[in-house]
Amino acid sequence: MKKLFALMTVLCLLCCCALAETAETSWEQVEEFATATYPGEIKPLGVYSLGMYVPDSFHAVEVTDEQKAAGVYFILEDDNGCRVSGTYQSLGDNGVDYLIDELTKAGATDLTEIIMNEIPAINYDLVINEVQTSNLLFFNANDNTFLTLSFGPTDNEDFRPISSIMVASIQLVSEAE
Repeated sequence: MKKLFALMTVLCLLCCCALAETAETSWEQVEEFATATYPGEIKPLGVYSLGMYVPDSFHAVEVTDEQKAAGVYFILEDDNGCRVSGTYQSLGDNGVDYLIDELTKAGATDLTEIIMNEIPAINYDLVINEVQTSNLLFFNANDNTFLTLSFGPTDNEDFRPISSIMVASIQLVSEAE
């Protein structure tokens, strides 16, 4: 019953987002349900003063040197193989339009501008290492860097409501939290 309710809640949020030209969501919409169903806490991401709700069922996975070289700075995983990763990179002299073009060339689909808790981002789907993922991209024009959060596999029905809650929870936090 909990999973059905979670899926219905997520579907309602997605329907609301689909009706808007720029989708907006907020932590207040799901916080009570999230904390009761998937105990956890908001944890700082260490970049752009962002934090995200991380259920207690997720644990840190060691990032390899190869992954670090590609910009990966954290990986979280649960016992069912569901993963969340964060990648932080610089665009150098290129702008966000270049990044969007590169994502499209790489096969990204459903690129959508969204606003979460008053933070602008770009949401897109992409197959990474044969795993369907949903991704959020945050761009900082001041230093031409971007943060990508990847959630997958999106075809895991149990992970859909959890990842939707994690996405809705992304917010500005102080680094001391």
